[in-house]
Amino acid sequence: MKKWTRIMLMASAMSFAAVMTSFAATRIGSVTISATADDDEPMNPGECADPYFDSTGHGYEISNYDDLDSDNSPAKTHTYEITIDAYDGYYFSGDVGVNYTGITEVTRKKIEDDGNTLVLRVEAYPYYMFPKPENLNINKGDERFTWDEVRYADKYEYVIDWTDDDGDERTKHGTTSKEYVDISSYIGKGRDIDGAAVRATGDADNNPRTADGEWATIGDVDISDYEDDFDGWSDAVGNAGNTSGNSTGGQSNNYQNNNYAGNGQWVQDLMGGWHWNTPNGYAVGWVNDGTAWYYCNQSGTMLTGWINDGTGWYYCDGSGRMLTGWVFDGSNWYYCNTSGLMQVGWIFDGSNWYYLNPTSAGAPYGAMLTGWRSIAGNTYYFNPVSGGMPYGAMLTGYHVIDGVGYQFNQSHDGTYGRLM
Repeated sequence: MKKWTRIMLMASAMSFAAVMTSFAATRIGSVTISATADDDEPMNPGECADPYFDSTGHGYEISNYDDLDSDNSPAKTHTYEITIDAYDGYYFSGDVGVNYTGITEVTRKKIEDDGNTLVLRVEAYPYYMFPKPENLNINKGDERFTWDEVRYADKYEYVIDWTDDDGDERTKHGTTSKEYVDISSYIGKGRDIDGAAVRATGDADNNPRTADGEWATIGDVDISDYEDDFDGWSDAVGNAGNTSGNSTGGQSNNYQNNNYAGNGQWVQDLMGGWHWNTPNGYAVGWVNDGTAWYYCNQSGTMLTGWINDGTGWYYCDGSGRMLTGWVFDGSNWYYCNTSGLMQVGWIFDGSNWYYLNPTSAGAPYGAMLTGWRSIAGNTYYFNPVSGGMPYGAMLTGYHVIDGVGYQFNQSHDGTYGRLM
């Protein structure tokens, strides 16, 4: 009896050990990857730079990635092959899901080495800085400022310094989709052009990760107000397109078709952070719980305050809800459109015109400006006090400012509100 009991105990122990061995490895049901700016890559005008691929999560890491495209086009996505290795004691499940940001889609998933290696093929835009325009020419006979076409450019930003018939120096700043600017308004009848500058720029829909090119100049022109001090790709590129999503079972879906209330619930971790928990783990990127939009970082933690998701700036209040319309962040006023994207430049809110800082000079980027402002060669005044007309609103008509009377344009002739 004792011998039989001992045999049974040994058999039970062996069976238990076999069961424990089968459960020793931890299953990885989803991975999270991102493609972001790699500031270690040189910013060489006219050359594509690959993004930096990173992973967040437990039990795995990216061991290698390669650009499979041989061309140098920033106007289309490149195909990258990413190899992800599981740590010892982990393995990838056959239906592993992929959460991604900075990537347009996952086109293939392949599991190798008995579940220890996950190989992905993804589509992502490279980073690209436009080269400097060449062969600038101010042709007063043809009344045109011209330059050579820059490949892939969607438009051009230009600056013209000119002297009016009173001898006053003026500046014209604008954009064009052509390789020339009509200069008939800046020459003749006592007027003359002192110099001009131009650079190539991209459209976020066509070239999501392009940086404005270098300025090319001719003659005597001051571009100090329009130069950008780029330290790296992360500073230069403000739009990476709609590149957040989730791939399950080989099918890629945009985040707006996932992460809704029916697909998850809010949970709070021990540190107080909130997460949108789905069957594939914590959601990453934009989440709509059925009542509002929220943003979760690469660790799946909900964020508040100003957020840049690669497409631009958004503001989420203390509860994490994305705001639209006028937003006060405690220091400055900003305006976010119906999609939550922060706006810059001229804004009409249905009643008044406002001007939101289009650069980082003098005030935070996007902040509402007040007081006297020189914009595109004209002078405007924006209400700097609360009370009366709305704070920050552009003045028109006759107003007394600091004891002096001024007249502002009331005609809708393209310079509405300028100082007459």
